[in-house]
Amino acid sequence: MLSATRLFLKSPLSVAVRRERKLNRRFNGGMPVRFNGERVVARQAELDYERASGFINPRAMQRMQRRHREKTLLGIEAAGHNDLRTLSTLGDDMPLNFERAMKDVTPAQVLANGDDVMSTVPPPVPYTPLAARHLAEGRWWPTVRGLESHRIKELNFVVPDEDRSPSSLRFCNEVEYHLRRQLKACPAHIGERINYAELIIRRCVSSKRSHKLYVIWTTVTPAARFEMEPYIAELGPWVRRMIRHRIKCVPNMPVIYFVYDAGHFEQRLPRRLSQDIKNAHAAATQSIDERVEYLKTLDSMNRKLSGIPWFMPYLWKKDEVLKTSQKMRDDLRTLEDRRRIDPVKANQPPFDPAAKRAAAAKRAANVAEASKAPTFVR
Repeated sequence: MLSATRLFLKSPLSVAVRRERKLNRRFNGGMPVRFNGERVVARQAELDYERASGFINPRAMQRMQRRHREKTLLGIEAAGHNDLRTLSTLGDDMPLNFERAMKDVTPAQVLANGDDVMSTVPPPVPYTPLAARHLAEGRWWPTVRGLESHRIKELNFVVPDEDRSPSSLRFCNEVEYHLRRQLKACPAHIGERINYAELIIRRCVSSKRSHKLYVIWTTVTPAARFEMEPYIAELGPWVRRMIRHRIKCVPNMPVIYFVYDAGHFEQRLPRRLSQDIKNAHAAATQSIDERVEYLKTLDSMNRKLSGIPWFMPYLWKKDEVLKTSQKMRDDLRTLEDRRRIDPVKANQPPFDPAAKRAAAAKRAANVAEASKAPTFVR
């Protein structure tokens, strides 16, 4: 036999009661958020949304939104007269079985009359009083600064990839990839002045810790450089925004410099190769006698140090310190002996720091006493 509690839970009334309790409940304990797909949704905010919309079931909400989109596409919500109603023989008034009457009407019939469809579509840019003022002043479309504000950056040399850190190489490769992939998505008032058929992104080079990023670019035709350079130089903030959105691990947000490659960059030799060249040059310019003398000296030093333990240099250093301190003590003893033998300095007491400090304090007290203003007693 089922208990009364179980019967209450099974009844449809209990569903409404539990829904009301769920909506009115104050969340103090437990998990304050839940995962809805990829978003983290606060439970209380979710319940407020459900209470305001009246949809507990998210599928019902999606169904309602889809129907709304279909109605908008068919031009149902257009204001005033609509040829669609005449086309479907509906007249001016909507019947109650609206969806059944609209079943045979296709979107192609709606799109046949373009004016009515455009009347239902909102304008792409809201025409506000501020937009009207911008349009009247000629500031509707943003402008690109001219060459007078453009500072041309020149590179003396390019560091080879072998001498750059792996993190710098990885960062520059990612910037190159995303820059080539997204360059046509740059701001339109700059992109409309760039000839993408001429533009070549050669490579990206970053300074140490990526404080500066140099985008090295060139053109197919040299004359195209002077048309595009003032506009490409304005892409720095957009590249920084792209880095912030696309690249996860950035040591520092760099300052972007666009450098034109005219083909006269000095490519530095890799560090290892330059060291090998120096060694080969030294070996070629040294005479045989000098080399033999150097090897003899090296051999004698190695022979001397061959039987010495590793800790002996530390002991030798300790002996030097002891010898120095012993020499200082001997010099002090010699000074005391001379002072004792000399008849002029025999009456002088030996050096006492405490007595010297006391004598200095006494002299200072006497000076302060003498410098007081005189007082007259009547």
